[in-house]
Amino acid sequence: MGDNYEKIILFLFLILGAVSFSALELDIDKIQKKNLQITVQDEVVVTLEKSEKDYEESIFYILGKENETAKDISQATVKTALKSQKVISSYETEKVYVVKFKEMGSGIISYSVVDKQITTKGWYVGIIFVPKKELSENELNKTFSNLLDEARNFIK
Repeated sequence: MGDNYEKIILFLFLILGAVSFSALELDIDKIQKKNLQITVQDEVVVTLEKSEKDYEESIFYILGKENETAKDISQATVKTALKSQKVISSYETEKVYVVKFKEMGSGIISYSVVDKQITTKGWYVGIIFVPKKELSENELNKTFSNLLDEARNFIK
């Protein structure tokens, strides 16, 4: 019985070590200074949201599963989109995967952007970006880059 008990304890320590290693620590002061609100925070997903004059933004952090890639995360945003959202286009750059959606009822355009680079703690960073005016692809890519840099900067 003692040998099994030791194995159980070792197993629990290994699991707890993995969980603590994968925990995402965010700099709350930086988040608050940028007027972002934490809307979801659990073991595998954290989302931050804010609304600005020219756009709405939702930053998301997702803990990658074993063998999961940024492309898989991007495809998951398509699978979990509202039924009223239609995929208009998708593309990738050197740094991100981008999916453009259109809300069928309102015509609102939104973008799901997933960073190809995984963080050191195994988390993927992405944004949902809803511009309130039309932007060129060049403007969008520059905005996506800036927002993702900011999102990565919130990780301790």
